[in-house]
Amino acid sequence: MNTAIITNNSQTTVKQYVDNKVSINHQVNLYLDHVLLLANSKKLSMSTFKTYSSKLKIFIKWFKETPAQSSSLKLHLQEYQAYLISVYTSSKTINLLLSITRGFFKWLFQNDFIDTDPSSSLINEKDDVKTKKSWVDQEQQQLIFEYLRTAKGSTAKRNRAMIIFAISTGARVNEIANVNIEDFGVHNGKKIVMLLRKGYKTKDKSVIIDHIHDFMTDYIGDRKEGALFVSNKGAALTSDSISRIIKTVFRKVGIDSSTVTAHSLRKSFAMKILINGGTVMQVKAALNHKNISSTEIYINDYNEYKNPGALLATFDF
Repeated sequence: MNTAIITNNSQTTVKQYVDNKVSINHQVNLYLDHVLLLANSKKLSMSTFKTYSSKLKIFIKWFKETPAQSSSLKLHLQEYQAYLISVYTSSKTINLLLSITRGFFKWLFQNDFIDTDPSSSLINEKDDVKTKKSWVDQEQQQLIFEYLRTAKGSTAKRNRAMIIFAISTGARVNEIANVNIEDFGVHNGKKIVMLLRKGYKTKDKSVIIDHIHDFMTDYIGDRKEGALFVSNKGAALTSDSISRIIKTVFRKVGIDSSTVTAHSLRKSFAMKILINGGTVMQVKAALNHKNISSTEIYINDYNEYKNPGALLATFDF
């Protein structure tokens, strides 16, 4: 094997490859020599070579200047993808940059500079994906919670708790439907709730709920077990029922749009993170996205409507 800039086995950390700056410069030059050779032999155009050269510099500059947030090399490359999403609005541009970066790592692997190709974590973005669902802005949230604070009836308190839980945790509707009272607890001094996240078989993902714990405790009352949200007859509410109830509350305050649904509360949660200075990777983790491309939808929306006055950074329940 040639002098490696990275390996991807259990003994190697991101720090080891990030620290090896000199080898990177050398290997980038060797790779570009390879691409130039293809151009000279007419297998690639000279314009393609120039594109590879200029776009690869973007990755190398980021690579040298950005501290790794994870010891996983694949996750570090996802951080690069998250950086691209935060800077570029066109999926075509992002995908071109990802493709060139993948080509570089593939060449390194094929020529024994690395023992594993980690670039499989760089998955192309969908073509200029725009979300189909809206979030609820500051004015709408104020209308919702003013109504819920004064609403009468046996289900009013439950509905308020349901919407507060959704907008404060970013949980999917089906995840909310699966929450039981037994899932609430304390870990490392923090109040938490365990969620059965999408794609998982057990409730091993926790969300900190310090800011809504007292309200949820008051809503739960004397109940010790069973579904968190139930019907008047005590039966656990299904995800469809929860979606329908939330949509009904929206209509009560005059929000009657096909683009504003229960999922809009999850989007509002993501917007809050971004407004308060959160990163793309923090949104990805908070929403439990497996692929950064799913998070791109939220970033696109935030970039398009980046107006702090139009969104609520803190919630008044």
